[in-house]
Amino acid sequence: MLFSTHYHSLCNFVANEAGIALAHMACMVENADLDDPTMEAITFLYTLADGMCDKSYGFYTAKMAGLNAEVIRRASQAANQLSDKGGGVGE
Repeated sequence: MLFSTHYHSLCNFVANEAGIALAHMACMVENADLDDPTMEAITFLYTLADGMCDKSYGFYTAKMAGLNAEVIRRASQAANQLSDKGGGVGE
């Protein structure tokens, strides 16, 4: 069985189950250490890599779709605040 999810906490829940192997699609991220998600540059490698991916690239996808940079920044700030409060949203 194969499934895909954006709920990273689900991966933590099943990580140690027998017969479960976690994997993700690999990518290279530049400028990930900056606080501004509109500055990230991502190269999708189209290869399957072992382990779970603990980051979502929704803000980068929004940038690729042409969303206003200020909207993306505000959404990122709100997601970070929720995550800091334990909301588990992350992105």
